[in-house]
Amino acid sequence: MKSKIIRVTLVPGSKPKLGGTDLARLRSMTEEELTANALSDPDNPPLTKEELARMRPVNPVKEIDVKAVRDKMHLSQQKFASYFGVELRTLQDWEQHRCKPSQMARNFLLVISKEPKMVQRILGGQAKTK
Repeated sequence: MKSKIIRVTLVPGSKPKLGGTDLARLRSMTEEELTANALSDPDNPPLTKEELARMRPVNPVKEIDVKAVRDKMHLSQQKFASYFGVELRTLQDWEQHRCKPSQMARNFLLVISKEPKMVQRILGGQAKTK
């Protein structure tokens, strides 16, 4: 089966174009073919038994003050949203308590609050913190 590689350059503040997945092809594949394709992906090798054994459950964050996280970094809503890949409107909704961040978002916000430079280094951005 011939595969094509698609390269995408993400620009901070812009949305990536979606829709490159051939859903008809995926639906026609057997479970064995899907597994074989997943295992052959060099960018995402399966975890070894040792790596799986070292994993531990996390203590999920129950509540987080999103505005305090952003204020601690001295960033505008626009810059914070851009640096960390959050929709501006979503960030505003969180800060104004119109809706709550998901569990995963709360965990990510906690990591941002504790290690913003590390998150930026990993995500490849250039956030300036004071």
